[in-house]
Amino acid sequence: MVPTPGQAIGNPACGTGGFLLATHDCISQLKINHDYVHPGLRHPHAPHLGARHQGTNHPSFDDRGDGERIQANGRGEGRVAAQFIIYTNGDVWRVQRRRGNEWVPVSDLPKWQAIRSEETIVPLLRGIKLLEPLLRQLDRDVVGNEVIKFLGAMQELFSGSNLITRDGEPALLHALDNLLRGICDPSKHVAYRCGKLSDSFGFFEKFRRESGLDVTLPPVVTGKEIRSEIHALHVGVNQLLDIAKDVPGESSLLLRLGSALLAYGMRFEGRKARELKISPELYGALRDYLNHVLILQLNVSLPDMIDVISVGDMRSLCNTRKNIWFW
Repeated sequence: MVPTPGQAIGNPACGTGGFLLATHDCISQLKINHDYVHPGLRHPHAPHLGARHQGTNHPSFDDRGDGERIQANGRGEGRVAAQFIIYTNGDVWRVQRRRGNEWVPVSDLPKWQAIRSEETIVPLLRGIKLLEPLLRQLDRDVVGNEVIKFLGAMQELFSGSNLITRDGEPALLHALDNLLRGICDPSKHVAYRCGKLSDSFGFFEKFRRESGLDVTLPPVVTGKEIRSEIHALHVGVNQLLDIAKDVPGESSLLLRLGSALLAYGMRFEGRKARELKISPELYGALRDYLNHVLILQLNVSLPDMIDVISVGDMRSLCNTRKNIWFW
């Protein structure tokens, strides 16, 4: 199928949007006289919007404001019920995603490739193995030594390459890996933990520099009390979050997860193992990140936690292997 100007393009049950991305690749090869493409409305149960050409007499893509883009189809923003929306003039394609009552840029959509993957099943199995202990305990009342195991499983997820995290910003993945090494087990030697927190700061700073974010992170002074180092790092990560609204969605979710981990560290540093507890904020940040990458990588999502049957099935399936704690 070759789309032509004047046609409507839509896929009302498109999952992660592979058909629309393939359509984009096709249209990019056509000469369409920069016809203005505006969002079309979708079926209430479809997750994406299609797009259609609207004629040649229109403002340029960069000149139109958000309001005009939404109003172009004759309906207000409040009437657009989709999660994603696409704008293009034929040359430039932009995707936005609904977040609450706002539309935010989506800059990390996967590149659709209409070819057979030569990748083996091993990365998928490795990713599932890394996810199992996290999904089994997600949103449960995890306390004491089980907290150390749970944080250890998180550290395994962010250490090395796997299918789940492979598209994440490397500097942020290394930052979380070292951060978790520094806070997950209070029995580790103080010098080791301080070194890992310092390494984590270095990777957050690298991300800031490579992303061009205009903020100065407060330095982490190695050798001081661990709580002070965690606090300084927490301040810096929150500063990154405040100005990182335009970074790819996965990076902002990783920053949120880092902030939640540091908040946990400040609360429980110096406590005895039996007093440790995973906070709802940390669970929420982890859930949002996992849901995001699972949709992008595998076109699946986590069950809603109020759906007790689906949650129970997920936990049961994650508990089929003996010795589930594998580190």
